[in-house]
Amino acid sequence: MKISKICTMCGASFDIPKCRDWRENQCSSICKYNARIERTRKLKESRTRECAYCKSPFVVKLSQIKDGAGLFCSVSCGSKNYRTTDAFRKQMLLSRNPDIEPRVNRPNKIPGESIGDRLRNLLSYNYLTGDIHWVYGTRGLAGNKSDVEGYIYIRVDDVLMSAHRIAYIMYHDEIPEIVDHINGVRDDNRISNIRSVNASQNSMNTAMQKDNKCGYKGVSKKRGRFLAQIRINGKKCGLGTFCTPLEAHEAYMDAASKAFGAYARTGPSVKLESKAE
Repeated sequence: MKISKICTMCGASFDIPKCRDWRENQCSSICKYNARIERTRKLKESRTRECAYCKSPFVVKLSQIKDGAGLFCSVSCGSKNYRTTDAFRKQMLLSRNPDIEPRVNRPNKIPGESIGDRLRNLLSYNYLTGDIHWVYGTRGLAGNKSDVEGYIYIRVDDVLMSAHRIAYIMYHDEIPEIVDHINGVRDDNRISNIRSVNASQNSMNTAMQKDNKCGYKGVSKKRGRFLAQIRINGKKCGLGTFCTPLEAHEAYMDAASKAFGAYARTGPSVKLESKAE
């Protein structure tokens, strides 16, 4: 015995055996295929959501729908969204530096704002220890030390700046030509160890050259004796030859103290030191 039915896809009338009535709703294999595609599309639409972090559409799994989850398109978006919450930022900032009052939101740049004011809005400088901290967000101590140069660099508003230059600007509220480390230690950014110099004064505070084999600045070996030399205003001046490198270095120290004054680096220097930026 057959019965007549209406195809759910094309609307045509067709006859089928009564025993198959419960499962036959399409008149042909093409209509069955189209019906399967339509069911899949509707299922995806019912499970499609917008990511709460990146706002991109994604299909939620059935298990996530049952558990009430499925707010983010990936684990990465979920983690990033959690890190933007005020509670997380305050917790991380206080755990790394409890002495700083947390400022959660990054302050926007104000038109006409000086570079000193901008740095003080973003960073906190301890002039006794030389440490620089962020005053917002989740990061504590600011900057990364360069393995090659030894300086500390901090990226501010997509501009990479040296930490000793930032420290000088924040403390003195003026932009220096060159910032020099007095003791030659490049990551020692205490205010008592940095000063503003010009190119000539900066060259006076250079360390011993890396190819120096005597171990003393301004001393080189020549024909079995030790030659003391100093460069003043770009000109190399000989100070004489001596029997020992210490005597030659003492002659260099006397000449450097007279010519360079407070900017002279007269003591023996390790080979890892070089001219401050």
